[in-house]
Amino acid sequence: MAGGDAQDQEIRFFINGEEHKVPNNLSTTTSLNDYLREVAGLKGTKLMCREAGCGCCSVTVTHPSPDSEKLETYSVQSCLTPLYAVDGWQISTVEGIGNQQNGFHPIQERIATFSGTQCGYCTPGMVMNMYGLLHQKPNITSQDIEDNFDGNICRCTGYRSILDAMKSFAADANIPGAKAVDIEDLNKNLCPRTGDPCSGDHSCRVGSRALSIQIQGTKWNRPVSLSDLSVLLKTNIDKKVKLFFGNTASGIFKNEGPFDVYIDLHSVKEIYSFQVNEDSVRFGAATSLTTFMNQLKANQEKPGFKYFSACHRHLKVIANIMVRNAGCIAGNLMIKHAHNDFPSDIFTLLESLGAQIEIYDCLTSQTKKSTLLDFLKTEMVGKVILAVDLPKVDDDVVFRSFKITPRWQNAHAYVNAAFRIKVVDRRITERPSLVYGGINAETVHAVKTEEFLTNKTLSGAVVKEALTILKEELKPDSDQLLSSPEYRKDLSVTLLYKVLLGIYKSDNPKLRSGTEYLHRPISSGLQTFQEMKSEWPLKKALPKKTAPLQ
Repeated sequence: MAGGDAQDQEIRFFINGEEHKVPNNLSTTTSLNDYLREVAGLKGTKLMCREAGCGCCSVTVTHPSPDSEKLETYSVQSCLTPLYAVDGWQISTVEGIGNQQNGFHPIQERIATFSGTQCGYCTPGMVMNMYGLLHQKPNITSQDIEDNFDGNICRCTGYRSILDAMKSFAADANIPGAKAVDIEDLNKNLCPRTGDPCSGDHSCRVGSRALSIQIQGTKWNRPVSLSDLSVLLKTNIDKKVKLFFGNTASGIFKNEGPFDVYIDLHSVKEIYSFQVNEDSVRFGAATSLTTFMNQLKANQEKPGFKYFSACHRHLKVIANIMVRNAGCIAGNLMIKHAHNDFPSDIFTLLESLGAQIEIYDCLTSQTKKSTLLDFLKTEMVGKVILAVDLPKVDDDVVFRSFKITPRWQNAHAYVNAAFRIKVVDRRITERPSLVYGGINAETVHAVKTEEFLTNKTLSGAVVKEALTILKEELKPDSDQLLSSPEYRKDLSVTLLYKVLLGIYKSDNPKLRSGTEYLHRPISSGLQTFQEMKSEWPLKKALPKKTAPLQ
């Protein structure tokens, strides 16, 4: 039956190798975290923000990719993962990878040895994030580790000891006490088929299937094809429908709903794709932001797509690794569609580059290409995004983007911006694309400034006039939750100045320094203290005995 078997009234999944069957008697708003803690009794997985912002609820999941059936393993924040979305998944928690009865996992042992716990509340999330990373990249570097701990917050221990513990697994570790661990040791007591904790009888099975479940007056559906999805949308055209993929938007916009129908898009094969064409690269709508980053990095040396490097750099500061693992390109764009004032970094990048999106109308079976600006004005009821096409760009095009935030990662932007400017010998040869987010719900392009700069040869006077025009045309909203309009306006002007200064290529080293991104090196720390051996065992530095249990 399209959209799922109407007789299915339960979901089935595995937690630490043990099968769980959940009937339709729980709310559609029940999260995986709610189930783990309150039903399964696995309270090692903690709960705090319910916004996917702190990382204490992290678990590792395994499921087959719908477009290849290849198993994928990664970390997610269980507080925003809907319970009914995990049918067929394998869930790994901190209790499953190691415990007092069966022995601790090397990650758990290492964080205890390095004194990486104090209250211990963040520790399970830290451990499970690292566990997911080691599944994805067995031979990791210290940089990989720092890049993947942007979503785990610790309040009391301090990050140095935690990061030292995690970096001790890195191939390039330069930390006292670091030592290599065999991959077999990292994956001990795991199912040889799924690679996850297992009871040993190898009964674990993961897989995607169509679902249609009636849950307390609402319908929960998981279509497996575009035709299934079309039937669902046609059938429920008069209902309030929620289409979702990673459900990460619910961490930002918490009061939307209630909904009559929930449609999980994870298993719709047609929205997964990746194709390098002669003049563009196509990314499927369901491409996770993590996969998007990996694909950009893998193709950044191709002629016409060197700007992928700048895009990859920008994506590293969107949300955090677990949100990027769960959320997809189309989901981010649909947040912008529903909330025009949302400072979507994905939208800002794609619009500046002149990307196009492919939209499928499930009611008419028609497909059309759209610019990002037209997409914002398109009625999307009954429609879904199929793919995004990023164009080839000439070598004489300068592309730079920025995200200015209260902290380096895991924060919304005060202002974000992306600039695409074609330049020959300081002359801007065609209309530039100057795109801003975080100004107001209406502003996308700095239209008057774009018009002024077209066909201009850069000089001090031209740059000064362009900045004056920009400052006049930008009208940031006043909002108590945002920084002041004056600050955001000055910041926006500064970002364009930074780019134009780079194009101008002044011989003045002081000016040149203002064009560069600040480089953040890998963090490091060293602690020294006097060892009073004459008083041992008193005052002897020892790992905390309860650390492994935390």
